[in-house]
Amino acid sequence: MKICIFLLIFFLVNILIEWSKKDYINPLIIFKQSKIARLITDKVNILYDKKIINFNKKYLTVLKITTISFVLYLISIIILYSYIKVLSTSMILSIPFLISPLIISKILIERNKQIISKQIPFYAINIKNQIKDENNIIQAIKRARVEEPLARHINEFLTSVFNGANVISSFNKLKQDVDVKDFTELINSFEDCYKNGGDFVRVLEKYIIINTKERLQKTEMEEKAFSSIVTLVVMTFLNILVIITFVFGNAEYANIVRGTNAGRAILNLNAITYMLTSIIIFRVYKEE
Repeated sequence: MKICIFLLIFFLVNILIEWSKKDYINPLIIFKQSKIARLITDKVNILYDKKIINFNKKYLTVLKITTISFVLYLISIIILYSYIKVLSTSMILSIPFLISPLIISKILIERNKQIISKQIPFYAINIKNQIKDENNIIQAIKRARVEEPLARHINEFLTSVFNGANVISSFNKLKQDVDVKDFTELINSFEDCYKNGGDFVRVLEKYIIINTKERLQKTEMEEKAFSSIVTLVVMTFLNILVIITFVFGNAEYANIVRGTNAGRAILNLNAITYMLTSIIIFRVYKEE
């Protein structure tokens, strides 16, 4: 408790010192220029650029996002502290709420990439079926059936091309907007074929064969990754169950843990372990 109060006072003093160095400029202006504000802004812009979200941007200002996440952080601390009775542990376990804008944006971006990645093999086959009669990749892309979220990027690409934009430049923009490795490889093959006047059907056939092999290998890796995730989740759940049942379930043990430095250190270490486990699980999920 004393350490938390000390850190809070130290943090506030440093803020006041930095504020005085900036001649007491409006704190909102300073915040908007901060690294965390720029980071949140970048994440929100990515969500809009990739068309993952499409509601009015005025509802997602940096100040609103930060305020909501900070309020949720405080609420989480209060709720956890009412049960754990250790402020430092409550603060550590509540960190996900404090950085929730970054976590949510990361999850949405990765989920969007995975959905598109699963669409690409079928999309390549659809284009191949549409290009047999004439070796025109633009018309084949226009006729090929494609679902969201990839469809919105394809439609934007077609609109750009049919409005007179350079095809190669439009391909490059399409790759940048989608930002999925398998899709970039597919568009690269289209670019090379378009520049050199090659046979798109042959290129697509080779791409489909290579992609199929890669998907089979990826499926095997996903199975191994899933078993790793299950193991981590079960171990974490058992650890939490032991603490709730055998530590906090016993008044004597609970008082020892809450009332001694060693006990609080153990709780804090467990809380940090949960955070690290969550990061590992997310990274394994991302690799899938």
